[in-house]
Amino acid sequence: MKSWDYETAVAADGDDAWRLMEGEEAPRMALLDWLMPGLNGMEICRKLKESRASSPPYLILVTARGGKENVVAGLDAGANDYLVKPIDMDELRARIRVGQRYLEMQDTLARRMTEVSELNRKLEQRVRERTSELESANRELEAFGYSVSHDLHAPLRHIAGFGEMLAEQFGDVLGDEGMALLGKICAAGRHMTHLIDDLLELSIVSREEMECREIDVTGLCHGIARDLAESEPGRDATFRIAPELVAWGDRRLVRIVLQNLLGNAWKYTSRKERAIIEVGVVDCCGEVAYYVRDDGAGFEMDHADRLFAAFQRLHSSSEFPGTGIGLATVQRIVSRHGGRVWAKGSRGNGATFYFTLPRG
Repeated sequence: MKSWDYETAVAADGDDAWRLMEGEEAPRMALLDWLMPGLNGMEICRKLKESRASSPPYLILVTARGGKENVVAGLDAGANDYLVKPIDMDELRARIRVGQRYLEMQDTLARRMTEVSELNRKLEQRVRERTSELESANRELEAFGYSVSHDLHAPLRHIAGFGEMLAEQFGDVLGDEGMALLGKICAAGRHMTHLIDDLLELSIVSREEMECREIDVTGLCHGIARDLAESEPGRDATFRIAPELVAWGDRRLVRIVLQNLLGNAWKYTSRKERAIIEVGVVDCCGEVAYYVRDDGAGFEMDHADRLFAAFQRLHSSSEFPGTGIGLATVQRIVSRHGGRVWAKGSRGNGATFYFTLPRG
């Protein structure tokens, strides 16, 4: 074999062979005689197989025992190849070349796996860094929004206060046209106040810690429905709220979700002579989905993707007042709970809003 340009090491017996296998310069390929003294070739094959070494040598078991059963036994023991005596040198050389190709492929695979692992490590590191940057940017943006919204409240209160003083003290001087213009200024101030309040709420629900527990959804909905009915006692609206609805989440945040959805249903049914608003649950692909359904103005499904974006409104303020923040707040809260929210509807035929609140 030396004439074939292979570096070789000869073991006196099986025990010596095993010591070579365990050494720092263990061979990449070994020819093992089945019946050598000490540990025999089969025992060495089994020990190497049981050791689950990361780079085991290529083992050729050499024996005078032919026959299918012996070949199968040798391969099951952990040998890669099986050679029956008397040895034909050309056949031995060919089998060694097969072993070399096997080891080369193994080395190539190991290198590729190392490269892939390194690429995955770098990618995971970049994702962590990018995620950290985005989280930091979001925190700064939310803090900025909170600060700006909070700081705008004081000047708006001054505008409202001075507007009322102007109307009381100089109403006669302003006349009808002046009072009408002043009314528009005050109305715009009130709208801006509502918008700021909604922005503050959106910022707060994105930042505050959640305390999740079981929630009586039916009870919350009845309370919100009662408040809405008391705000406009002259309206003919029926609430149909399913009994014993429960959910898992932060009670305060879930109440904000229901306030927004029921408030929208109340608002968009305001032009109905008799309105019906329903709350219930449906099974959605094995997941419990809560819904709020109304028979009001509805919307075009072509624009459904705009519903949950901040400042996006499918109806003009002259039709139905609002700031365009409520559904964005709903989506933010539901997302924080690990759920999802979506809607179905048609123009003039009402709308149904669905959301999920996975437990844990």
